[in-house]
Amino acid sequence: MEHCTSFEHLQQLSIQYSAYVLIIAFNAERLSELRQFLNEIPFDAVYILNLGEKTDGYDAPWWNRTTVVYNDKQLMRHLCTKTMLCLFNEGLEHRKNGNFGLANSSMLQSLKALDYSAQFI
Repeated sequence: MEHCTSFEHLQQLSIQYSAYVLIIAFNAERLSELRQFLNEIPFDAVYILNLGEKTDGYDAPWWNRTTVVYNDKQLMRHLCTKTMLCLFNEGLEHRKNGNFGLANSSMLQSLKALDYSAQFI
């Protein structure tokens, strides 16, 4: 997990970690600044924390991979659940490849992430 200090840093990380699942979370007040970057970088999911700001972007091509949340607990629950899904899918891939030890480890980690997400309900 990386915290980006600037848009250029976000672009650099998206290139550096292009083989990984990229999840972006930010406050809705930054949406107008990030619109162009979201059109340019490949990502898996975007989470927008909306604390009363106007969110527009419904017509953007990336909007179907966007989830708007309205408090910190919702954001954490979504991030934990997304982590759980990534770990679960990783476990399935390991199992397909016959790496049952790694599959079990990934599945166990996914259950821990799911358990952690329940703390934010």
